[in-house]
Amino acid sequence: MTDTPHQLLYIDDDEGLRRLTARALGRRGYEVTTAASGPEGVAIAAARMFDLIA
Repeated sequence: MTDTPHQLLYIDDDEGLRRLTARALGRRGYEVTTAASGPEGVAIAAARMFDLIA
């Protein structure tokens, strides 16, 4: 079993909600990458593997 954190990509156009969600998930041990739009999220997802995209 590995101790690496789950990789999450969180996409939301509301900057405050994006920051709040990323901070809350980060405190629970997840590694969170954020994107401000669908196209930005698609570009990020094309370059990296994520365990969850939301």
